Amino acid sequence: MIGDSVPWREELLKSAARLRRWNTQRRWTSRTYFLAERDIMMGAYSIRRLIDSEKSSSLLPTRRIRTYRYALIARVPMLLDRFEPERFYDLRKPARTELEVGRLCNQIIHSFVFQIYLEHDSTTSVVFNSDRDRGKHLHGISFEDLAALFDYVGREDIVDYSGTMIDGIQEVVNRSNHDAVESGRATYSDDDRVLIEWKQEEIPAFDQQILDMVNSRMAELRDNVQRENDHRA
Repeated sequence: MIGDSVPWREELLKSAARLRRWNTQRRWTSRTYFLAERDIMMGAYSIRRLIDSEKSSSLLPTRRIRTYRYALIARVPMLLDRFEPERFYDLRKPARTELEVGRLCNQIIHSFVFQIYLEHDSTTSVVFNSDRDRGKHLHGISFEDLAALFDYVGREDIVDYSGTMIDGIQEVVNRSNHDAVESGRATYSDDDRVLIEWKQEEIPAFDQQILDMVNSRMAELRDNVQRENDHRA
């Protein structure tokens, strides 16, 4: 359980900045590879911990992120094959697809294959799959898209929450600043896209009629209470 989510989000923002820098870096060393692996792995773990600790939007786990999929073209790779994914998956024919954030993080955290590649267009990506998926396909995501995800979660702020109890199980629904903006109910009010300003919305006519009826009924109740008090006096 995470007590204070702020330090976790700050680290995600730092990782996002480094991934963007490495995305177009041409000179890589063993140290650079290690730092990139660490940031990706810890970033995925951080996001999952925020989700599991109810410190993120309830919509975040199902938010879809652009990824790539590479088909299996040989036998299922075994333990010692994991460092040569190009022998088993067709890296020349990526199929564009999407992964939900929750599944993306789990695939990275439980990765069987995890390999960083420098692309022909001088950008960087990482390919990965879990032990469960290794017999199906390989996933891939660009450093830029991964940085965008880390940045998005790093700037998230819970602005509203509610809870319900059903059959003894409590369900919590969190809504974030991003949810409010993406639903059109607010706009970002700072350059960091964290603070929001709620939009003033007109109440639909039908809802206004209900409010007027409720207000009228409440006024009647107040008058009745006042008359009873006057009578007792």
